[in-house]
Amino acid sequence: MTTDYSQDYQTLMNSDKTVLDSNALNRIQNDYFIVFVRGFLGNVGALLPGGYFRDHKEWLVNRGIDAYIIDKIDGFDTENDPSLNASTIKKLVEDIRKKHSEKKILFVTHSKGGIDVLATLIEHPDLLKNDIGGWIALQAPFEGTPLADIVTSTSKSRLIVSKALTHLLGGSKNGLNSLRTKVRKEIRSERR
Repeated sequence: MTTDYSQDYQTLMNSDKTVLDSNALNRIQNDYFIVFVRGFLGNVGALLPGGYFRDHKEWLVNRGIDAYIIDKIDGFDTENDPSLNASTIKKLVEDIRKKHSEKKILFVTHSKGGIDVLATLIEHPDLLKNDIGGWIALQAPFEGTPLADIVTSTSKSRLIVSKALTHLLGGSKNGLNSLRTKVRKEIRSERR
């Protein structure tokens, strides 16, 4: 049996109250700048009513918590190769820390956004020393996803997906390839 908590969630999001006590709320307000990183096709999802992380950001901002969603305006593309997004994420972290040097970055990522942040932290480990205060990874496909395997299983499907990603969405086929189970396994093996 499944239970639908949509209405409860909406009630909480619309509430003027927070479930945080004043000490916890003050700590988050004073110590953290929250950066949301969307998953694969996240730029498209951002166009939907309610957006993708937009309600979450608004809820935080209404409680005096600094929050930002990395997006195309920053040079970030959810369909790009994680190493390309890593340099964009690093630049955003540096820009935020210049303006808010007293705050650490807290990443909240979804799906491929977790892979993008992981690539950032691997390629720029110096960020962990001074800039990053935490990371919440929601549904990150650290071991890959069978859906990426299926979509890229034949040369014809790879060609169609590659064209769609590069010409329609502005990303690259490497963004989707980075989510294949074989690729994620190879990356994990290299890091051991």
